[in-house]
Amino acid sequence: MNPEVKTKWVAALRSGEYKQGHYRLRSKLNEFCCLGVLCEVVGLIEAKDGSEYMHYDGWTAYLPTPIASAAEVSRDTQEELAMLNDAQGLSFGEIADWIESRL
Repeated sequence: MNPEVKTKWVAALRSGEYKQGHYRLRSKLNEFCCLGVLCEVVGLIEAKDGSEYMHYDGWTAYLPTPIASAAEVSRDTQEELAMLNDAQGLSFGEIADWIESRL
């Protein structure tokens, strides 16, 4: 993982600035999964209003390729983080701890 992006992402997850959501990068109510916070941190693609959810260049659940490349986050890692956020219900603080220790 890109170390500069990692530092910013972990700080953003702990900041309290983002309301945690599930199953989508970002909801229309501005709730974010941990990967949606990463989209905001990297900032290469602006979120746009879709029919049901906000999207980043058409992506709603996983990182768009330019963001994944800039952050150096594999699809396997994205799937694991989505599982932690959605299925296991870890808080952003707990996910930040996981990112620090494993990525």
